[in-house]
Amino acid sequence: MRSARALVLLLAGLSSCAAPAPPEERKGPALTSEMLKPLTDAYREYVASLILLDSAAPRDRAEAMSKLQAGAYTYFPDDRDLITKAAAGDDVALKELGRRGRLLDAMFAFWGPIDAGKWNDARKRICALGPDARIILVNTLLRMLLNGQLSAQWGAIRFQLVEIGTDTLETAVALFRVKAEETPDTIIYKQDDLMQVALVILGFGEPGRKYIEEFAKSPRFNVRKAIVRAVGEGRGVEYLPLAREKLARDPIWVVRAAAAKTLGELRPARADAGAALMEALASERDRSVRPYIVAALGQLVYEDAVPMLIRTLEAPDYDLAEKTMFALCQITGERLLSQEAWRRWYDREYVRWREKLRGH
Repeated sequence: MRSARALVLLLAGLSSCAAPAPPEERKGPALTSEMLKPLTDAYREYVASLILLDSAAPRDRAEAMSKLQAGAYTYFPDDRDLITKAAAGDDVALKELGRRGRLLDAMFAFWGPIDAGKWNDARKRICALGPDARIILVNTLLRMLLNGQLSAQWGAIRFQLVEIGTDTLETAVALFRVKAEETPDTIIYKQDDLMQVALVILGFGEPGRKYIEEFAKSPRFNVRKAIVRAVGEGRGVEYLPLAREKLARDPIWVVRAAAAKTLGELRPARADAGAALMEALASERDRSVRPYIVAALGQLVYEDAVPMLIRTLEAPDYDLAEKTMFALCQITGERLLSQEAWRRWYDREYVRWREKLRGH
């Protein structure tokens, strides 16, 4: 298992602009401060020269070495030293430069459009190059995951991270801890980073459970909220008791609202999720949370909620009434536009509608 020091060094690279030094126990290239360098011509030529060092033709190797010596571009911090040693006949340095070329060449796949076949192949090629290559790939993919401009690729990135295995889980947990410590206690706070890292941990199933449950107890309410929302985004039905507990007991309304929204997304567990929402609707008094509860019941299409939703229309709250009528529309298929119309429908049609549902 990787040492805590190695994880801290990796996270330093993810959380700041400073390039961490390589762990003492790890051999090979150090983690760089920015794995997502622009694909400049100099970068492409550099990778091509490294790849050419593996050529069976002496002329190709000589040409590649000449370009590497003459060029000013390097990627890893100790590349220049390796180039000097390789030019002097050091076979170990030569092989290491070739290995780095294969790593960087495989990394090209992730900077292009999502292509499951190419991404899977690139991941396997990189992981086969050794533990340090796996760490560099984890580092790169986590950087991509924390980049809001790549949101369309987040799902594919998370899949690749989980496929890498234990290296990802250990690093994601440590990264979440760092991000959690940086999280402010403010109502308005963008939580994409926390949620995406939590979704990676969630993707590991049972091995990630203890961490999800630990982070759900954070003293920072935005961290608890991020965990609850990750459960919803990841359709983590196994965490329904956690969402239910947060909806019933969390002291902060934004967490309870997030829990309600999450329960509305757990349709495979509709009966339990709906029952939890019904209990909350009966007991919740915060006007900011109740609309989330009724919206979640509508999203679940929870038929048993209709009588309670009709009674909810009696509350003198326009936003709640609007959300309740939309939820009733989702559940029943009826498109009624006023509270009075819904009450009439309930008095005249509800029993018939219910019997029809039951197949009578």
